[in-house]
Amino acid sequence: MTTPNPAPGLHRGTKLFDGTIALPGDSSSTGADLSFDVIAFGRGDRTLLILPGLSDGLTMLRGKGRAMAWYYRKLPSRYRVYLIGRPRELPDPYSTREMAADYAALSSVLGFAAGTIDLWGLSQGGMIAQWMAIDHGALLRRLAITVSTARPTATLTEVVGGWMELARAGRYGQLLKDTAEKTYRKPRLIDSLFLPVISRLAKPASFDRFLIQAQACLTHDAYDELPSITTPTLIVGGARDRVVGTGTSELLAERIPGAELRLYPQLGHGAYEEAPDLSDAVMRFFAHEGLSPKRAA
Repeated sequence: MTTPNPAPGLHRGTKLFDGTIALPGDSSSTGADLSFDVIAFGRGDRTLLILPGLSDGLTMLRGKGRAMAWYYRKLPSRYRVYLIGRPRELPDPYSTREMAADYAALSSVLGFAAGTIDLWGLSQGGMIAQWMAIDHGALLRRLAITVSTARPTATLTEVVGGWMELARAGRYGQLLKDTAEKTYRKPRLIDSLFLPVISRLAKPASFDRFLIQAQACLTHDAYDELPSITTPTLIVGGARDRVVGTGTSELLAERIPGAELRLYPQLGHGAYEEAPDLSDAVMRFFAHEGLSPKRAA
């Protein structure tokens, strides 16, 4: 289903929605008309919104609904789960704060009531989630930020800058290889076997979306405003993160009042995939009502 303006509520009334939803320019941060790929599944009465990482710049969500529903199949049945990518046509430049404003505006289009969204941001999605909590916190019930950072680090600048050079040179295979090596604790056999095929068949026609989003990572800086967050927050990270750098999750937990921290000592940026209990930990945090235990103490 790919209609740009589905009938009101259609994204809620179907078992699986896999399509595009428009945000008119008079509601967007830059005044441009935007369209977002939206995948929604589950029939629960709670809203779980997941914001993906920088990989969104290389492959968009539309058409991947069944795969995503299977990947997140163990999420509790109480949820209607929404995965929403960045706009299909990105403004340039486009900051993480502007992205957050547009996600907030889209939440209104989707009919999310204030104070009902459990928001889970992964990597760059976690950067955007920080601004959602700072500027649009009334929308949120609870917040989880995974393998992210409050501001650029030397590691992030070097790694993402290197990826941008590979993208500008059109070296997609090398970009995928370096991403996997920096993300996962151990090389994965499936990456080694299928990387040559993927690099040929899945190479984007343009790297513009990736470059715009990558630049937004390098300019993201919510450090000074994080103490204004009042949403109960869980920070999850890997102590050996080779993408955003080490100590970033600890810093986020220090800057956000009352935030809880869950750190995986042996894992890195791929903790969101490699830690078998990570999703369960996030879901347990979201299951709480009211203040987090640390805030209530």
